[in-house]
Amino acid sequence: MSKSLHYISLSFLLFVAAIGTTMRLFYYVDLDIEFKHLLHAHSHIGFQGWIYTILFLLITKLFLSTEQIDKGRYLLQFKLTCILLVGILTSFLMQGYGFYSILFSTLFQGMNYWFIYRLFKDVTSKGSTQHKYSVHFLRVGLMLGILSTFAPIAIGIIASKGLAGSEIYRSAIYFFLHFQYNGWFLFILISLTIKWLENIQINLTPHLLKYFFICTATSVIPAYALSLIGMSFKNIIYPFAFFAAIVQLMGLYFFIKMLRAINFEIDLNKWTKILLQLGLFSFASKIILQFLSVFPYFSEIAFNNRTLIIFYMHFCLLGVLTLTIFSLLNAHQLFQRKTETSIGFSLFTIGFIGSEILLLIEGLFHVNLINWLIFFSLAMFLGVFFLLLNRKRS
Repeated sequence: MSKSLHYISLSFLLFVAAIGTTMRLFYYVDLDIEFKHLLHAHSHIGFQGWIYTILFLLITKLFLSTEQIDKGRYLLQFKLTCILLVGILTSFLMQGYGFYSILFSTLFQGMNYWFIYRLFKDVTSKGSTQHKYSVHFLRVGLMLGILSTFAPIAIGIIASKGLAGSEIYRSAIYFFLHFQYNGWFLFILISLTIKWLENIQINLTPHLLKYFFICTATSVIPAYALSLIGMSFKNIIYPFAFFAAIVQLMGLYFFIKMLRAINFEIDLNKWTKILLQLGLFSFASKIILQFLSVFPYFSEIAFNNRTLIIFYMHFCLLGVLTLTIFSLLNAHQLFQRKTETSIGFSLFTIGFIGSEILLLIEGLFHVNLINWLIFFSLAMFLGVFFLLLNRKRS
């Protein structure tokens, strides 16, 4: 599949950044646009347009042969998915949740099931121990992706019963977010990173990789309880949350120990290293934040604080996922080594770090800094724009 297809995924990210910047404009001017429509378009295209399509391309590149790609009609899948995503973006911007946005989203899920079905047929776990675990992470990620798709159905049923905004309604939303963020997105990204390290002949310690996989896979389902600690029934699910937090922390221990054993003698591009380090730091920080959330002092601060919830969601989507994906794209020489690449990565990184710091300060100390967020949102938009200018055509 052509490298130029990555341009489409980055274009969706540009739309995400543009919509996010537009949403910040509401603090300055009264725009004749429905804010909720922008919010829904922002989140759906962030998940489905950017993360989903870029993971689609990286999976097919790293795990499938040209013959498998042709036989599985992955290029057709990708093109049809992108057409549906244009429909999702347009319909959400025009009507929010309505007939057409639900229709396009339903069709998108059909394409998602086709993609997962083909991958389960085409990817095997035969090979070295290291390759085996990259496939294990991939397969678990795909299964968690299927699990997350049950949530929108439940959300629709709950809303139809007049329970929108209730705890069960919010629990269904958190179910979807958890098994997207911490389930299939994260597991697929770990899988891709392991496969890339294998391809550049950086060996991971097999037993540490095994323990990391066991801890991560064992904790992911009970970790859903970590999203529910702010609910009235928190005492019921607290043991599951505490178990997940401890096991995730154990997994992080093996993960860090595994990284320390790696000998990075191979010459990596400067930005590949920087972005990978930032992504790994974000991942470790996410695990620690989830561990802290089981303690009442921290859970009371976080779970009723909308600003801190936004901080955490963006931290996962932009820090853990997007920065690591950028590192993988750069490692595979998607971008030419020119000034535009450095400017693009620099602006995006500054925008991410700056916006997260502002959100964290505002959430913890209730200082009104929201008006400054637009400058960092604009930095991320310009960063993606420069990366698009400097894409490397196949």
